[in-house]
Amino acid sequence: FPTDKEQLVEFFDQTFDVKIKSVEMIGQIEHVFTHLKWNIRVYTGTILSAVCEDKNLKLVTLEEMEQYPFPVSHLKMRQLL
Repeated sequence: FPTDKEQLVEFFDQTFDVKIKSVEMIGQIEHVFTHLKWNIRVYTGTILSAVCEDKNLKLVTLEEMEQYPFPVSHLKMRQLL
């Protein structure tokens, strides 16, 4: 079975046609709903290829991320950066 890192590299390649490397887990968070619990591993990495932005994909800085609304689970992820 492929590792988490290998799955992330493949996902970015197949979904966004983007090559990434240096994928490392930077933490794990838990997000609890009334009916289920998410255990989320958070990763960071380096983009190696050009990213074609469109209406569904946009590269932003950490500072620019402040302009966008995120669910609590994603805010927890951002705190690890």
